[in-house]
This record gives sequence, C-alpha cells and structure tokens, in this order.
Amino acid sequence: MELSQKVSVLIRTFNSEKTLLRLLPKLHLEEGDEVLIVDSGSSDNTRKVASQFSARFVEAPLPFNYSKSLNVGFRAAKNPLVYVLSSHVVPMIPNLVEKMRNLVLSLPQDVVAIYGPGGISGRDHFNLDEDSPYILRELEFDKYQSIIGNANALYRHSAWKEVPFDEGIRTSEDKLWARAILKMGYRLAYAPSAPVMNKSLYSLAYMFRKGQSDARAEKNEDTTPMQLWQLAGALKNLFLKKILGEINYGNWIRYSAHIFGQY
Repeated sequence: MELSQKVSVLIRTFNSEKTLLRLLPKLHLEEGDEVLIVDSGSSDNTRKVASQFSARFVEAPLPFNYSKSLNVGFRAAKNPLVYVLSSHVVPMIPNLVEKMRNLVLSLPQDVVAIYGPGGISGRDHFNLDEDSPYILRELEFDKYQSIIGNANALYRHSAWKEVPFDEGIRTSEDKLWARAILKMGYRLAYAPSAPVMNKSLYSLAYMFRKGQSDARAEKNEDTTPMQLWQLAGALKNLFLKKILGEINYGNWIRYSAHIFGQY
C-alpha cells in the first residue's frame, strides 16, 4: 500500500477497557495502518486491551484536555491520514476504515477532513445522498456544524500541522478547528455511508457538565443562548428516538442530561 493511503487510527481513552473491547475487534486495517491509543491516566485494563490488539499506547499529560490529547496523538501518528474515533463508538458497517480511506482519497486535496455520522442512533439525520460525500463550505458551517465531531472523523495529517487543536478550550475543539480551517479556504466533507453509533458510558453529571462546556465553547458574537422552546424541541426529538427504538434507555438519559447542560 502506498504511503499516501496509510491510516493512523487515533483513539483517546480513560478507563476505556469495556468500550475498547467493543471497538477494536471491528477495525479491519491494512498493512501499514496503525492503531494509536492516547490515554489520560486509566487505572483499569485499557493498556492491556490495547496491547492485545497491537495498538501503540501513548500517555497524555494531565490534567485531561480533549485538544491536548488529540495533539499528542497527531504528533505520534506516523501516517498521512489520521482517523479519530471515540472509544465509545461501534462501527455500523464492517469496512469502516477502508470506506473512509477510499472516500477521502477520492476527494480533492483541499478537502482536508471527512466526517461520518457519530451520534447515538448511528444515522444521518440530514437525509443526504449516501452514495457520495457531501462537500461542506464555509458559508454552510452554521447549517451543518452538527455533523462535525471527533467521534468519527478522518483528517489529512498535513492540515493538522497547519492548524493544531486549540488547547486553550475544554471541549468543542472539533467545531472550532473546522471553522478555522474553513476560513483558510479549505473544505470539509461528510460521509453518510460511514456511520458509527455512540454508546457512551459516561455518568449523568459528566454529560451535564459537557453540555455546559460545549455551549460555552461554541458561543460567539453570532450565536444566542438556547431558548426554552429549543430545549423542549431537543428533548422531544430525543424522546422520539427512544420511542422509535433508535436509541437505548442509557443514551436517552445521558443525552437528556447533555441537553439540559447546554441550556
């Protein structure tokens, strides 16, 4: 396989033994690819699980910071394509890495990152054409920013070298990076056909605090705080997903807490 096609899969962990055992067996890599575990002080068997699957284990300096862990991983990654996956996700297709690799290589070089669905239902809620990636330009950022996330994102390593993740923020590093790279004239892509499902095991308190942090990080002069009617709408949509069987009880409760935190 040519160097330009090799992938470093980057997974950030903290006591992620159980979720890694769901994820790593489903990653089917090619010769020259690698799995890179960036850990933030796990006390369980995360390191042992990583070793079982021949993953490289890198310790991130504490205290934990999403951007810091990403930057540590990107610096350690040896390949020109870096695939960031949450340790909490489960691939919804059997050839996820190969699918994302082929999609990004089919796009022009100015498309520097491609995102797949990474939510709690594993579905594309924009109902875009699944056969080809959707190209995201700067003018469309506000409309489609919800598709941007580091649960399921493949980057060109060269773009990160130009714009590392901002370690001065606690969360939403993915959206702030995307906004910055788009302002530089680059483009992004979205791949509805490469989904993962987020099966988070975080506590309700953690999800509430993360919602608060996300809201603060995404706030700028053009945004307004979430209104009561928006809170009600978000909770209603989440409840409908539960009723329709798209999400389980645990994710319904956890992401309800996240929405209240955003409010």
